[in-house]
Amino acid sequence: AGFGKLVDSNERQIAYRVLEEFKVYDGKMPICINWLHQERHVIEGCDITLPVKQYVLTLMDNFLQMSYTKLNENERFAMRHAVLTAARQISPMTILNDNRILGNKLASILAAFVVREFPQRWTTFFTDIFSSMQEGGLWCNEGDDGVHIIGVKICLECLRLITENTTDSDFNLKISTVRRSDVLLGLNEISNEFLPRVFRILEHYSFLLERKTILHNMRGYLFSNGRVLSQMNAEEAMMYQKEMSRLKAAAILINDCLVTLSQFCRSMPIDWTFSKNPDFVTALLHLLREPLVHVNAIGCLEQLALRKLDTEQWTLLIRQLPQAVKDANKTLSNHDDQVKLERQVEGNSETVDTLTLRLPYHRGISRMLSCVISTNVSHMLADKNIMNTREKFEEISTFLRLLVDLIHHPSGRICSNQINTWIILLKDPQLPKTKLLTPFAKELMSCYIDHLVRIRWDDVYEQRHPQSSLMEASWTDEDEYDSWIGEFRSRCTQFFKFLGNIEPQIVTEVLNTKIQTLLNRHADGAPHDHLHLPNKQLTQKSEAVIQFEGLHQPLDAALSGFPPWSLHDECSNQELGVEIRPIVRSTLLQLANSLLSWQPRHLWLKFRRAQLLEALKHFWIYDPSTLLRGVDSLLGYLSAHDDWGASGSQPLSGQIVSLRKKSGVSLVAVAKKVPHHLVPWISQLSEAVRQHLSSENLLPTNRMHLYEFLSCVAGAVNEPLTRANFIAEVLADAISVLESNEFKNAVISPEAFLAWIGVTEAGSNPSSVTNLEHVKKVIQTFQRVFSALNTILSVGKRCHEASKKRSGGIPFINKQSSVESPGLNFPDEGPISLQDLSFHDPFVHLWPRILPALIPLIDTVLRLWYPMQHAHFLRNSLQRYLFAISDDEAFLSKVHDASAGGVFGEGGTAGSVIRGTDRRDMNLVPRWSGWLNELRNTCFQMLGLLSGQRALFAPELRDLYPQFVASVSNPEHLNAMENRHLTQYLKQFIEIL
Repeated sequence: AGFGKLVDSNERQIAYRVLEEFKVYDGKMPICINWLHQERHVIEGCDITLPVKQYVLTLMDNFLQMSYTKLNENERFAMRHAVLTAARQISPMTILNDNRILGNKLASILAAFVVREFPQRWTTFFTDIFSSMQEGGLWCNEGDDGVHIIGVKICLECLRLITENTTDSDFNLKISTVRRSDVLLGLNEISNEFLPRVFRILEHYSFLLERKTILHNMRGYLFSNGRVLSQMNAEEAMMYQKEMSRLKAAAILINDCLVTLSQFCRSMPIDWTFSKNPDFVTALLHLLREPLVHVNAIGCLEQLALRKLDTEQWTLLIRQLPQAVKDANKTLSNHDDQVKLERQVEGNSETVDTLTLRLPYHRGISRMLSCVISTNVSHMLADKNIMNTREKFEEISTFLRLLVDLIHHPSGRICSNQINTWIILLKDPQLPKTKLLTPFAKELMSCYIDHLVRIRWDDVYEQRHPQSSLMEASWTDEDEYDSWIGEFRSRCTQFFKFLGNIEPQIVTEVLNTKIQTLLNRHADGAPHDHLHLPNKQLTQKSEAVIQFEGLHQPLDAALSGFPPWSLHDECSNQELGVEIRPIVRSTLLQLANSLLSWQPRHLWLKFRRAQLLEALKHFWIYDPSTLLRGVDSLLGYLSAHDDWGASGSQPLSGQIVSLRKKSGVSLVAVAKKVPHHLVPWISQLSEAVRQHLSSENLLPTNRMHLYEFLSCVAGAVNEPLTRANFIAEVLADAISVLESNEFKNAVISPEAFLAWIGVTEAGSNPSSVTNLEHVKKVIQTFQRVFSALNTILSVGKRCHEASKKRSGGIPFINKQSSVESPGLNFPDEGPISLQDLSFHDPFVHLWPRILPALIPLIDTVLRLWYPMQHAHFLRNSLQRYLFAISDDEAFLSKVHDASAGGVFGEGGTAGSVIRGTDRRDMNLVPRWSGWLNELRNTCFQMLGLLSGQRALFAPELRDLYPQFVASVSNPEHLNAMENRHLTQYLKQFIEIL
């Protein structure tokens, strides 16, 4: 360590081995104590004092934790005295060199002694540490500026560690409650002695200002003479560097003091900081003006705000913080001129970005001010007469105004710090009635909508964004930004919902203004950036698409939170909405008409329009005048033209598939929300749906969407017979597939079924699994059958859910109990016919047509897992994969990050079961396992639906019972099931049964 490069590797290895052996030497402590008493350690003219003492203190730290309790009183005193001696030796030294590292280590050891000895066995702790150096302590002498003395740093760090080690929950496990309590009581008794000393460190702010003034004058002198720092003579450079060193030392010392004070604010008695002598709160508010220390000052105030303050203390912060921040901002504006001058004399011509420079300050201020409100919101909510107390009302309004002004900051980090605070205020049932938040509602809504718009990170990387440096300072990379925007949007949902609930008129006006502005600017796709060059279509990175994407969430969340009295004419609270209801409804009607009249040409704008139309479902509950136009628009997108063209083996591009799927989802969402308003147009809707269902280009997913859409509308029909007939008509095509000879022949036996899905032919002709014509034929055949089953299941579930919401019950057929028992309170209702069940559930009367096709399908699928089938097919290199798990099952069996893209994303399992191929390829082998899993799962869900609807024991199905029981309870079926099959069987059928 001492000779550095002059020592060869062998000597260095020997030295390290000796040092390691010394760590386990039993008599090392007396030697360590002796080394600490020596002021310097020099070998052959090389000063190795610093590494020696660091090594000794490391050994002593380990000894304190392992063997300190074995020492007697004299040995403990000797150790403590040695450490104090080492601390006194470096106390007068400067704070800017390597002694700072040694000082931190000494402070750590001293804090460990305090935790173990103070106050009972170390009664002189205060005089040993906080006495001046003239009196044998570590503190600066009276009259010294103290800014360059390491001893003060040791004292402050020691106090910080003591506070942390005796109050922090993680460390508390190592210290007994009695010992911890003794230390805290002892500190509290001597707090009147050391707190004034700590406060005097903050008073060095005047010394810091003097240094800044001197340096500013020096720079001004150089600038006035057309010179820069590099052109100073030796005497000027020495004076400049001296003042710079003193400035840095002062800033470091004040920051060290604030770090310690922050620990006091967080954990120690609150009277320490809120007392009048010394008045730490006023000092902290004043230090907000100084850029070199204000971040730590804000941290202290934030820790205070997180405490449970009494009303007087909280009111003090509410009253003084706005003026303190205002004064700080004014001072910081002058500081910008100083920074500009400093850069000029340094020869730096780069423009100073003040927003980036002040970002830590703005983030800290926003977070701290939010904590003042959210942590102690009970003081505000407890006073239900805020409106009657003008002074308090104005004080809180001024404070909230400061918060609102901050959210105009371009960085989303600032407003995200406040989101929880505004949610707390908005969801209180009484505070909104005071109209305290009304003046800020418009700005809040507008600013949070603006920050929801996603930033193109490529623009930030390439410095095309107007505030690239600020964005890079706010988030380290795109991944961090994506994580932040996801969390931020999630929390904003509640914010928009609560704000819409208390201020529907203001929220409606803001939303309408935003939409009209976006339509004026971007309705045609302007500025037509980030285009897909082959077809000149907008992409997801285009400005117009991004802007509309950011508006969907606030529109949907706000409309969902609107109170009924703001839109509904027949609401019980008529007086509350009599003034604003016409305004809100007319504004929303204008908004809806604007979206419906908008006919974008670009595919991704159509996608965003579908999102916005879906959000209008909350408005259509009360005003369905534009509902049919919206549904018609969404139906039209199900057959939208593919301007992107086919890619590879896919008949449609991924972009058009996304649009169609989103439109289908939106269509179902609207139908679930307002089915009763669609009933009058049920015939027109049925005709439109039939036209789409007859199209060959309709996606299977959209086919399911259309069936679910019709089932939602049918569920709102009041007449049971009409409702049942409509459902039968909707499912006519699907049931006809199950009644077809092709399906019956396919499920008559396992052999027929395997031939139907191409397994049998793969054994004799392996090339058939990749033969394009054969693969397409098998896929289409299977999809037709599975789509029919899935459609029936989806509609059945939808009808069953709707039936639960209908009032009334099924009348008892048999009033007398079938079991003569005095303890039976409720008589057996007896067998219920499908006709009676269909009174509420229009689906059940279809079971006599569905169940005969379902029973052989279940029987055949379960027989495939018989041992004889395994023995036959596992020998074949292709057919064996019939019994494999699918890529999707493999994915679900492992823990994956959902953002990675699923089975086919980065780290997905696609191609892991059958190497080199997956279910997206035109290959039958990777599809078989997935097909069987889907069929089995669908069949079990159908059985569960049959049981849940109570149709299983209806008299109309009694002829099917023998076949049914033989299929679902066949011991050979149950024995052949794998664990995953049996789990599905129990969860989806037996438990419901």
